[in-house]
Amino acid sequence: MTSANRDFCRYTLENYRGKPLFPKPLANVMEAAQTHAKKSTKKIWRMTDGIRDETLKKRYSKCLKRYRAASDLLNKASEFILAGKASSVRMYTSMAMEQIQSCDKKLTGYYGSYDVSEENKKFNDFANMIIAICSTVKPGKGWMN
Repeated sequence: MTSANRDFCRYTLENYRGKPLFPKPLANVMEAAQTHAKKSTKKIWRMTDGIRDETLKKRYSKCLKRYRAASDLLNKASEFILAGKASSVRMYTSMAMEQIQSCDKKLTGYYGSYDVSEENKKFNDFANMIIAICSTVKPGKGWMN
């Protein structure tokens, strides 16, 4: 994690200093990640709509599908927050990150890829926070005790 990512994490979690990070703070970070994924999906869709080059349009369309898949995976992870299953939240969040990383690989060096890459970095920052919070839970223990 870079210092910029640590600063982002510190800023995001500042209100919870000295308090449990789950379930409420984790749910708040998850909600922020989901909101970011939705906004990014719309942004990529708008970019895709204006592209005339078919090869590039296909790349953006694949990226758009990856963001939709990532959103679905985050929705699934949210269900496990409610169930108190940290390992499942971590697994689904990691799978969502993989979708976004694949999007980055498809667009590197193409028109608009920098904008999408910045969206992907922010998504990954949220996802890394979720994974870090889940990692604080002892194996076999949830947070809904």
